Amino acid sequence: VLTAKFDLVVSLSERRDGSGGLEAVWEYSADLFAPATVARMAGHYATLLEAVLAAPEAAVGSLCLLSGAERRALAAWNATARPLPGAGLAGLFAAQARARGAAVALQDAAGTLSYAALAGLAAGLAGRLRARLGPAGAEAAVVGLCLPRGRGLVTAMLAVLGAGAAYLPLDPDEPAERLAYMLGEAGAALVLVAGDSGRNLPAGCALLDLEARDGDARDLDAWGREARDRDAWDLEAWDREAGAAALAEPPGGERLAYVMFTSGSTGRPKAVEVPQRAVVRLVCNTDYVALGPGQVVAQAATPLFDAATFEIWGALLNGARLRLLGREEVLDPERLAALLRRREVGVLFLTTALFNRLARLDPGLFGGLDQLLFGGEAADPDAVRAVLAAGPPRRLLHVYGPTEATTFASCHRVEAVPAGARTVPIGRPIANTTLHLLDPAGGPVPDGVVGELHVGGPGLARGYRNRPELTAERFLAHPGLGRLYRTGDLARRRADGALEFVGRRDGQVKLRGFRIEPAEVELQLRRLPGVTDALVRLHPDAAGQPALAAWLLTHGPAADAAGLRAQLRRALPEHMIPTAFVALDAFPLTANGKVDTARLPPPAAAAPARPAALSQTEELLAGIWAEVLPGARVAPDTHFFDAGGHSLMAMQVVARVRAVWGNELPLETMFNAPTLREMAAAIDLSRASDALATAVTRLDRSTAMPLSFAQQRLWFLSQLEPDNPFYNTPLALRLSGPLAPQHLHGALQDVIARHEALRTAFPSEDGRARQAVVDALEIPLQQLDLSDLP
Repeated sequence: VLTAKFDLVVSLSERRDGSGGLEAVWEYSADLFAPATVARMAGHYATLLEAVLAAPEAAVGSLCLLSGAERRALAAWNATARPLPGAGLAGLFAAQARARGAAVALQDAAGTLSYAALAGLAAGLAGRLRARLGPAGAEAAVVGLCLPRGRGLVTAMLAVLGAGAAYLPLDPDEPAERLAYMLGEAGAALVLVAGDSGRNLPAGCALLDLEARDGDARDLDAWGREARDRDAWDLEAWDREAGAAALAEPPGGERLAYVMFTSGSTGRPKAVEVPQRAVVRLVCNTDYVALGPGQVVAQAATPLFDAATFEIWGALLNGARLRLLGREEVLDPERLAALLRRREVGVLFLTTALFNRLARLDPGLFGGLDQLLFGGEAADPDAVRAVLAAGPPRRLLHVYGPTEATTFASCHRVEAVPAGARTVPIGRPIANTTLHLLDPAGGPVPDGVVGELHVGGPGLARGYRNRPELTAERFLAHPGLGRLYRTGDLARRRADGALEFVGRRDGQVKLRGFRIEPAEVELQLRRLPGVTDALVRLHPDAAGQPALAAWLLTHGPAADAAGLRAQLRRALPEHMIPTAFVALDAFPLTANGKVDTARLPPPAAAAPARPAALSQTEELLAGIWAEVLPGARVAPDTHFFDAGGHSLMAMQVVARVRAVWGNELPLETMFNAPTLREMAAAIDLSRASDALATAVTRLDRSTAMPLSFAQQRLWFLSQLEPDNPFYNTPLALRLSGPLAPQHLHGALQDVIARHEALRTAFPSEDGRARQAVVDALEIPLQQLDLSDLP
């Protein structure tokens, strides 16, 4: 068996048999690559060489690596077309109302509302809107809905669409400045309110109060009560005669359905225009979720979050019952868990953050659901495993999609999460959707290769309202694939055809000249014992400078900050180690159920250290550290880098040491002697060596030292065969009598403390090794209990 010297090596050699040409040999680590993966890469390399020969003038980045068979397989993977109805949303709802008028359409804490009653209410309000806006004005208008969640909001959505307009969901609790910006950007002609729900709207805004008693608008529930009290106005009869007729000829599916704002990179939210046909694509004739009569769909999302589009229209356009949940029921995990235990809903969507929280609270509470969908952020494999083990819903679905692609673009049915899996796939394209992983030149990438995810199909938004430049940048006219939305998300396709989300194309942060992917740091943190989830962001340190901070969810005992850094240093370079850690019981969530980064508590300053006796050098050096590391705890055992220091700060310390003591201190001293006491000793040693340059002195063990000749020989042999145990000396001891493991461990530690050779490491730099003796080394004593053996 050959041992690969590197992860992957491709060797090219000229053939010597007279046939000419080159021969390629692929040598790879079997721990990292499967044979099929290497064979696929070799095939792509051959395809690239053939393309270069066929078009030598072409740029290499423009050449396709995929074979013809692979391109055909991708086309088949994206063959998701299904017939879609041509009517608009209001017309499709009217058809349901005519077919099952007596069936329950809405249910909340106050009771139920039938399809016929809802159609009647919507038709009545639609007529009033057309009268207020004018027939021509209504068909081009955007109507704001500044209403609390509930049946009034759902009725208003139907009414606006029935009048020929598009709706703009607004949160009554949004700041006034943001509401004013959204109304102005959307060009809203009218805003529907209920009582004081418009309290934060700008002055002069055209309003229609659904609770007013002025004859121009009426309380929606009051209309229903009055209609039932009058024989001539029985709602079911009215729907058959007038209400359904008012919605029977609605705008077609190409008209605008709604305008929804998403956060923008410029700090101003973007207005996404979603046509009705995109919503129809999401919920009609689907292949990823089963919706129909007899289903109870929970309406848990805030209307400002596009998951509400799936919930509301998924129920009402398929004859299902929409169970309206109050805000308190959604945001209080205990109350939501109680509702699920009562099995009041069958179909539920949760954001990933809320799913994770509920899974940790009680992973078995989803067992009564027919279908559970979750998405919006990278999934936690441990949370998913817990739900699967505790009794999952009939179908557990991990969904993915941006607002610009109308809620969902892909879905993965989760039936198992393999041990060691770091993520849960986002799956395959749903019906009437295409997904494409493209390289920077717009070409497809092979399986297993990361590319930027692009979405196509009738689910795409029109673009961004009043932002033609941004629309052109994000909605592309691809020469071979048609109109695509560029998501900015990075993904790769697995061998089984499922997509894996990798991260954001623009998710990198830059810190002290280094590019850092927070997701990589988060992944390493989640692998540490006791850490169940992690969030890493740039955050100002005590000096106001950007630094990496980590917010952690922990389970059981977790290491302190110094221990976490020590563990991270095993996998990450120093510039990727967070300088601050904050332990939380749960991440704060927005109304949409996503992590609210604005409400993350800031890292607390370290508590003042208990005074300790300092030498004169330590006292002066502590003052320098306090200036460079404001707010940090400075004590003899303080580790410079654990206290928030980095290489730029270390340079400041070296400069100030030079100014105070007048001697040069190499920058590497900061890394070899990182504690206050060690560095002070290094300074004292440096000053003494200036006076006794020729004296033979015992070297300070805190600094790296040259190797002896014998050490050089063994180090050289270890580089040739790193894993060869030839020079290891195994030893087995048989002990008699009772054993106290803690005493045995103490004896082992005493031996290590007595002999420097057991505490010596051999770091190398530029191919040259040196020896470094650590002051203390803790070796765990592993125990294996065999007392149960016969």
